[in-house]
Formats: sequence, structure tokens, C-alpha cells
Amino acid sequence: MIKILKRNEFEKFLNDYLKPDEIPDKSINGLQIEGKEDIKKIAFSVSYSIDVAKKAIENKADAIIVHHGILWQNLKSIRSVFKKRIEILIKNGINLFAYHLPLDIHPKIGNNISIIKILGAKKIKTFARYNGIDIGMIAKFEKEKTIDEIIKILKLEFDTDPFVLEYGEKKIKTFGIITGGGDSYFEEAIVNGCDLFITGERNETNFETAREYGVNFISLGHYKSETLGIKNLQKIIENTFNIETIFIDTKNPI
Repeated sequence: MIKILKRNEFEKFLNDYLKPDEIPDKSINGLQIEGKEDIKKIAFSVSYSIDVAKKAIENKADAIIVHHGILWQNLKSIRSVFKKRIEILIKNGINLFAYHLPLDIHPKIGNNISIIKILGAKKIKTFARYNGIDIGMIAKFEKEKTIDEIIKILKLEFDTDPFVLEYGEKKIKTFGIITGGGDSYFEEAIVNGCDLFITGERNETNFETAREYGVNFISLGHYKSETLGIKNLQKIIENTFNIETIFIDTKNPI
């Protein structure tokens, strides 16, 4: 028997679980584009695009849930490619849900905590204040891990070669993490006593910061660093509703 979710009830579940109203964000989190009332299959992806929409339609999905949606605070005219991104959803009755910071900082399934768990560490506190909330986490290993061990774990988990600046201690006790575009908080992580900072993106200034402070830096790529939160949400929804889902991997190399 095919499980059918009502859009409004499903939206309430997502908002209750991820609490977007409590998190100030540039993303307009929640239901961004309204589609069919009945949802029988859900597609998940890191970032929304026309390609993701086409794959969702091919797989007969009624809803798409992403980390990076299409509606942000700097709304613009609906024209050109932006129009096409919205048009394909409306024409096919596809619901688009997006949860940005709520999926980064969620204490159980978020991007930050997921990488902490994969590395076998424990969160000790939050940091990196943004619009009145902390978007980063600092974690500690019970037993020190070498930088090489950490790189090996990240390579296997994310199927990528991380960008690494090795200017700190070879044995790591404490590290800070902000997935996605968190590189500007590198120095704040250092001030908080971190031996290593892990993020998604990297900036030209990160090189001298790492070298001058004598601290390690790892960049996983924005996309790679933010795949776990949305995949964890997919599992939660599968287990809660026993509904069919798919994950659309766009293989974004950035």
C-alpha cells in the first residue's frame, strides 16, 4: 500500500523537528514552492536546481527537500533561469522544501554534529555567533587523533581529497567545525583553543592564518561538507512515515 502524506501535515512535522522559526537565516526556510497536496514520494538533495527538479519528476517524486533552496532574503524578479527553476516545479505540482541553517546546526542530525560523530569526537560547546545564534561547534577527542587519521576518515566518508593546510600539531585534541562557507570563522576557532578547523569552503587568507598561528585547516568543499544533514533527514522521514524516498546526488565538485 502506497503511503500518502498530506502536504500541510508534513510541513508541520518538518517545522516542528527543525524549528526554522527559532533560527534567523538568509534562507526562507520551510515550504518555498507549494505543489500537490498529496505526497507519495520525496526526493532529497543538497541544493535545488533545474537538474534536480528533472530527476525528481523522472522518479515521480511529489516533493523535494533541500539544504539550499531557491528563496532567500534578497528576492529578485522572476525571470530568466530563476523563472525556469520555479516554473518547472509549478507546472509539475512539485513541493519544494528548504532548510538551511536548521540543517547545519541541528544537535542530532545536523551537518556539524554529523562530522563530529564520524570522527569519533564529542561536542563540548558552540561558537561562531551569527544573527544571535551560534553556527559552529567545538569538539574534543577522548584520545588524541593524528591529522593523518582524521584526513583518512574524511576521505573515506566523503569520497574526496580534502584541501589541507598542515601547520599545527600532528596530534589533534580539539577542533572546530562549521560546514559550508565557514572559513571566515577560522581565527575564532583558534582563539577558542582549536588545534584544527574543519569547514567546507576555503579562502586565500586561510593560508597565512594557518601558518602564522600554527594551526591545521581542512576544507572538504561546500557541497561535500553539507551532504550528511539532508541524508540524515531522509532517514528520519523514511522511518517516521514509511514513505518512498530518493537522494539526488548532483556530484557538485565545489
